[in-house]
Amino acid sequence: MRNVSLRAKMLLYLCSIMSLAFIFTISFVTMNARELTKSQALREAQEIANRYSSVVKSEIETALDAARTLANAFEGIKASGEMLPSRPIFDAMLKQVLEKNTNFMGVWSVWEPNALDGQDALFVNEWGYDETGRYVPYWNRATGFSEVEPMTNYRTPDKNDFYAKPKTTGKEMVFDPQVYSISGSNVLMTRVVTPIFFQEQVIGVVGVDVMLTTFELLVAKIKPFDTGSVALISYNGKYAAHPDSKIVLQDVGTSPDWTSAKMAIQAGESFTFVDTTENSQSEIVRIIVPIKFGDADETPWAFLINVPMNEVVKSAIKLTTISTTISVIALIIVVGIIFLITGSITSPLNQIVTIANSIAAGDFSGDINIRQKDEIGRLAEAFRNMKSKIDAVLQEVNTLIQAAQQGQLQERANTKNFHGRWQHLLAGVNNLINAFVAPINVTSDYLARLSNGEIPEPITDEYQGDFNTIKKHLNMLVDATGSTAHIAEEIANGNLDIEVKERSADDRLMKALNLMIRRLNDLLREMRLLIQSVQAGDLAVRGRAEAFEGGWRDMVSGANALIEAFVAPIMMTAASLERISKGDMPETISAIYAGDFNQIKHNMNTLIDTMKSLLTEINGLIEAVKNGQLDKRGHTENFVGDWRELVVGMNNVIEAFAGPVSVTATYLERIAQGDIPKGLDVEYQGDFNTIKTNLNTLIRTMSSILQEINRLIVAVQAGQLATRGNTTDFVGEWQELVIGINNVLEAFVQPIGMAASTIDVIAKGGLPEKITQHYNGDFNQIKDNLNLLIDATTEITRVAKEMANGNLMIEFEERSSQDALMQALNKMIRKMKDAVKDVKTIAFHIVSNSEQLTASSENLSQAVSEQASTTEEVSASMEQMATNIRQNAENAGKTQKTAEQSKVYAEESGKVVAETVLSMKQITEKIMIIEEISMQTRLLSLNATIEAARAQEHGKAFSVVAAEIRKLADTTKKAAEQINVLANSNQTISMQAGQMLTTLVPSIQQTAEFVTEISASTSEQSTGTGHINYAIQQLDQITQQNAVVAEDVASAASSLLTYAEQLQESISFFKIARETEDAEQPSNIPAPTARNKDPRKAERLKGGRKPSQIKQIPGKLAEEKPVIIEKDDLDEEFVRY
Repeated sequence: MRNVSLRAKMLLYLCSIMSLAFIFTISFVTMNARELTKSQALREAQEIANRYSSVVKSEIETALDAARTLANAFEGIKASGEMLPSRPIFDAMLKQVLEKNTNFMGVWSVWEPNALDGQDALFVNEWGYDETGRYVPYWNRATGFSEVEPMTNYRTPDKNDFYAKPKTTGKEMVFDPQVYSISGSNVLMTRVVTPIFFQEQVIGVVGVDVMLTTFELLVAKIKPFDTGSVALISYNGKYAAHPDSKIVLQDVGTSPDWTSAKMAIQAGESFTFVDTTENSQSEIVRIIVPIKFGDADETPWAFLINVPMNEVVKSAIKLTTISTTISVIALIIVVGIIFLITGSITSPLNQIVTIANSIAAGDFSGDINIRQKDEIGRLAEAFRNMKSKIDAVLQEVNTLIQAAQQGQLQERANTKNFHGRWQHLLAGVNNLINAFVAPINVTSDYLARLSNGEIPEPITDEYQGDFNTIKKHLNMLVDATGSTAHIAEEIANGNLDIEVKERSADDRLMKALNLMIRRLNDLLREMRLLIQSVQAGDLAVRGRAEAFEGGWRDMVSGANALIEAFVAPIMMTAASLERISKGDMPETISAIYAGDFNQIKHNMNTLIDTMKSLLTEINGLIEAVKNGQLDKRGHTENFVGDWRELVVGMNNVIEAFAGPVSVTATYLERIAQGDIPKGLDVEYQGDFNTIKTNLNTLIRTMSSILQEINRLIVAVQAGQLATRGNTTDFVGEWQELVIGINNVLEAFVQPIGMAASTIDVIAKGGLPEKITQHYNGDFNQIKDNLNLLIDATTEITRVAKEMANGNLMIEFEERSSQDALMQALNKMIRKMKDAVKDVKTIAFHIVSNSEQLTASSENLSQAVSEQASTTEEVSASMEQMATNIRQNAENAGKTQKTAEQSKVYAEESGKVVAETVLSMKQITEKIMIIEEISMQTRLLSLNATIEAARAQEHGKAFSVVAAEIRKLADTTKKAAEQINVLANSNQTISMQAGQMLTTLVPSIQQTAEFVTEISASTSEQSTGTGHINYAIQQLDQITQQNAVVAEDVASAASSLLTYAEQLQESISFFKIARETEDAEQPSNIPAPTARNKDPRKAERLKGGRKPSQIKQIPGKLAEEKPVIIEKDDLDEEFVRY
């Protein structure tokens, strides 16, 4: 097979595979078509169940959302600070939700006794209430209209689960469907209930009754696989909806499978089982999908779909036959197609193989010219992409290599232009560079620091492989540099005995240092020889300069020259040297010498000082030995040469004493580390035995001291601060130590006691006096902090008293920028100040609007009175016109004169009626203004109620006034609506009268021109005049009614003004600024708009003239925009359903 072409292999393999595949497919389809069909059917059934269960869930959750929204709204109104929640408003909300949702049978609420407004006794057996007077409305549409009746059975133990369970559990619930009797009708429905909370207690519930007719229609129209069915099952395993309405509310079944299914429903889980019918013994697969409703997830329902498997299998048998036939035909066709396809595949593949070999050989010059859109084309395109990607990667790598060669170590490959393994490859290259750059940067940094003379700390970071070797070498360089610096320092300090270790045979640096030390030692020996010769008085001795080279030879020659220069003057120092040789240290030479001889004097003086220092050092060592300080040694670093050797010799003598006291040192070390050993029982002689005795005494004393200190620590931990150390058991400095510890305790106890007592007074609400005692250090800081706390508490108390007296002009002084307490109190005062300003401004607006309302109402009353007078005049004129018409019938000769007079009267009547119509329009416009004022007043009262709730205790009286103002605004609004109705009716009648008069005037003119026809026209005019007279009499009655209503409006406006003044008087309790500032209008409250555009009216009002004295109503009143309350958090609770 190796030598067979690809095409032949493909033909052989593909034909064999296709044959086997078709055989296997036919066998598989034949064997598994039934199971596949079943699985597909079950999946489709599952999808149907999921889809329609979502429909049911949406319907029930709509009701649940409505109940929840009503509950939230009731809670908000109850908690808003209103004195008495309005039952009519609650009824309107329940009715509105019912009317907006046609699938709701009822919307209801049940409250605990007196939980709503505390006025249950006032509603006993009233319409919509039962004998308890509790708020238990049941709004329903059982009769086809929205009606209310009191809820029943909410107190009956076996029937009040819809109220008792939500009230007990505090959770939302969906109850099993039942048949309820509503207004005499039996209705199948389910109830969703939401509890109402107030101060974390359930005070009532809100419920929605949902009719199940929608669900019955839904399950009736769904028939899976033509003969299947669906049903809706409630929490307790009963049918809530079923195509057969007779079994609704019946149990779904009692078999073990149904029992397991009901348990799954109550657990909110899916469940599937196979059931067998009693008649045909055919399989029915029952699929149960849970339905959980919002927060009421403890009572889930389920959607049931029944799949008849006998219908599903029929299609599987048919599918098997068809698939077998198609497979045989397809196999024949496929074999022919394969033969053609293999030829089209192998040719481009050969080209791709050639290009791939070129790429593998590193030749990227070739190109693939295959431009097909099939898999071969995509393969060719993939090879082209691979080639371009490799080129791009190589370019990126070359860029990195060039950057590295140029020392640009920060350069990295751009991995964002690549994906997959290419991106990983370039990221690996970046990581490789990073792995190089980090050690290189560290190495560069260390080399830079070393080049600047700084000796850094060894590198402690961990590296891998060769990088770790670099780190070790760099650390060796740091160590070598440090060692070199140390050696140089030692040499500079005169230590020429230091040993320089060569690190390798090629360590030129250390060899040079060793050579330098040897040269220095040789030079030192030569200098010593010269010094000894000079000391021996052999001044003819000179240094051997020929034994040295370079600078060292110059140094020895210089020393020789120096000796030559010293020979003569040194004699004068002989006396001093003689005294020194006899151990008599002379005084410092104070004589004056010139030039180098003066330097000799200085050297001599230096010698004298050195000798004195040496004697002092030796005397110090002697004294140290006498005092038992055997660890003390001579300071050899202060001397050089033989003087140093002498001190070293003294140190060696002391070392001879160190052996016997080594045990003592060990014991002392253990004592220093807190380990108190047992007494030393080894025998020593002489002074060493004394040391042993003293050491044993020390051990016993330290043990006693530790025991005493532990006793004090235990006492302090137990809070026994009065306990002190026993000083009588100790002597000397040990006694002083115990006394010091007692003093430390005293220093702690007093400030702690002071702080505890002060904090105790503050914790109990008291205000202690400031602490005046003086303390030191941190204790004084504690005292200062406590005094600051006392000052802050006193200041808060003072400001709280000022606020309690209504003074809001105060302000806390912040103790620091982090003083959150004072910042919060200042913010609270500012918020209260803004609230009081707003309420004062609102009260000012209410007073202003009330005055304008009073003036407008009195103007309205005056206008109505004038209208009544005018109407009476018109009525009298009409009576007179009727009389004239009758006289025209009796006396035709006087018709012309009477007609002219009637014409004049008719024209005047037309004007009067026109003025009446105009007055009615003005009355309508004023009534609209009164309605706007009423609405604005109600909004202002609501704002005032909110501000009163914010003011809490001080706003209670203010809240009562605001409630009264709102009631007054409601009364005003109702009166204005009544006046508006009457005014509209009056305007209509007046317009009719005007039309009649307009018709009457031409008739009178025609009468004057055609006197001969007056008899016939007189009868008509008499009849028309009677109608007009009747209409005017009605207009007069309506006008009189308008006058009464206008007086009521004026009275209501006066009461509104009184309440507004009471509101101003109540809010004046708070002091927020100077009187001139109180009069200003805050920018965030709209100022009242002038309602009267006529300046003459404003002038009359300023002059104190009563509105009743105004004879004529000026032009139209300007419209005023009502105060708009900004959106608050409660808006969403009032969404309509």
